[in-house]
Amino acid sequence: MGKPRISAFGVIYESLGFAVSKFATVLRVAWLPLVLLLVLEAVGAKLGMRSPYAGIATSLRLDPGYTFKFVQALLILNPVYIGLMGVAVILQASYAVPLIRYASHNIVPHHRTVHLSFGPRHLKYVLACAVSFAGVIFGARFLAHFGMQAMDGTVGNMLQAEHAVFAEGSLHSIETVPTYDSVNAVLLQIDAYLMRIGINVDTLDTVVLLPVLILALYAIIRLFPLPFLAAGREPGDSYDSVRGALRLTAGWNIFPMVLVLILFVLIHVAFLALLWLAFQIFSALSIGTETLIFSFDAMLPDWSMGPVLRGLMSVIMGMLVIGAAGFTAALNAGLGGALVHRALRG
Repeated sequence: MGKPRISAFGVIYESLGFAVSKFATVLRVAWLPLVLLLVLEAVGAKLGMRSPYAGIATSLRLDPGYTFKFVQALLILNPVYIGLMGVAVILQASYAVPLIRYASHNIVPHHRTVHLSFGPRHLKYVLACAVSFAGVIFGARFLAHFGMQAMDGTVGNMLQAEHAVFAEGSLHSIETVPTYDSVNAVLLQIDAYLMRIGINVDTLDTVVLLPVLILALYAIIRLFPLPFLAAGREPGDSYDSVRGALRLTAGWNIFPMVLVLILFVLIHVAFLALLWLAFQIFSALSIGTETLIFSFDAMLPDWSMGPVLRGLMSVIMGMLVIGAAGFTAALNAGLGGALVHRALRG
């Protein structure tokens, strides 16, 4: 089997096309898991476990902004944290897998309006997400930790070395001086400069961290298609998920894949900017609604329309959030379908 070719703009075009043309089906499949994820978001906030853009949820590719992000949930080993995180992973996979299959093989999800399932294929998707991102991150942290320990021990001992010299102006008295005093001075100056620009990393540690970071980024890009290929693989498909992911990003293909990721991030940023604008408009409407409620209650105190109008505004806000989350899910599924198509052509 030859190496597949990737056209970055072709992948993005296919992803956007799926998101726009199949949005109604995506929303029908994903609305219930997304609503439950919002409920879990509220539960996490009440329990004080939510922290923006942090931790293991992002590592498992849970959509940022549409589910909770706990600080070091796995490391704390709190059963409540882990239990809620497990539910979030199941809910995420329950709609992601059928949508990726729909985008990649045109396998239309069932026509019921309530969809909530989890099986072996969903488990493969979750494990592929964990391996392709969280596994790489934890492996990189492991390498960096032991690499920095070795660097601090070896080079630190070397920089503390001293040697004997004759005291100035005397051939009889001897004193000890640091062997690498000038090197220490340079390192301290570099550390001070990094602190001034907000980088609190020791210079010696940077020697270890930089190559580990580059290696981790390379591994993440190479394995990025893995969850999509695992979710979209059918019995008759000719590719293996791991080998297919590595073939998709092999050689020069890694550069189009990087461009795909950059363009995909830009699309998400543009969409979030539009969503922010919509929320600003909605906030202005909410203020106007509160004014209307106050005036109406003052004129007709027996009618009490406030709870009704506030409830209506809350429902509209919830529908807007679910719609935005559904469009993001459609974009992700479209991207997955496009990558599966490239793997099948290889």
